[in-house]
Parts: sequence; C-alpha cells; structure tokens
Amino acid sequence: MKIIKLIKQKDGYTLDSSLYAAYAESVKHKVQKHIYSFMSNDWHYNTQDHRCLHDAKLISFTTTEFEEKETSNCKIEILLQGAYGIKISLVYTNVTSYSCKKPRPSGQAKLQHTEIF
Repeated sequence: MKIIKLIKQKDGYTLDSSLYAAYAESVKHKVQKHIYSFMSNDWHYNTQDHRCLHDAKLISFTTTEFEEKETSNCKIEILLQGAYGIKISLVYTNVTSYSCKKPRPSGQAKLQHTEIF
C-alpha cells in the first residue's frame, strides 16, 4: 500500500498523505488502542493545524540499513519543513521493505512517489 507520496514541485516537494486514513484503518486490528487513536487523529488531515504534513517540504530522507542475525532491517528518517515553519521529523524503525524512485535529472523530471511499508 502506498502511504506517503512525495511529489516534486518547482520549489521543493509536496507530501500527499491522502491514503493515510485507509492505511490507519487497515492496521487498526494490529496495533494497540492508544496507537490507533494517535494514528487516526484528524490533525493529520487538517491543513490549518501546524502539526499537519500538508505542504511540508522535504529537507532530508535518510535510510540506515543493518543486519541482525539472519534478517535485514532498516531505519528511515524523513525531515520536513512544515507549512508553518516548524521542522517535522518522521522516523520509521524495523522497516523490512521500501521503495524510493527518483528519476535522473533532465529538464522537467518529476519524483513520482515514495513508498514506506
């Protein structure tokens, strides 16, 4: 499931989290009640709330990969400049699969999307 999409604009990137509500609902049975409550709070979608990721611009996207015994995991850190001037840090741990596509620079190339699972 594509949860987060970063779309390149002339002055940076915009974040499309329109599929987040469906994702939160799909994992409701897998998480504790207080975690789901946090995940489903409407500030994630309210563009007037300073915590909302709407219009946030990407500052950095960092992956740290490591192996533990016979498995490999990764940590992904995303640093954003929020629409209201605050920096927002998103950290995903124990990521087992991710995809990040960025085309080669050429004229009007666009970053299609980034997926985190």
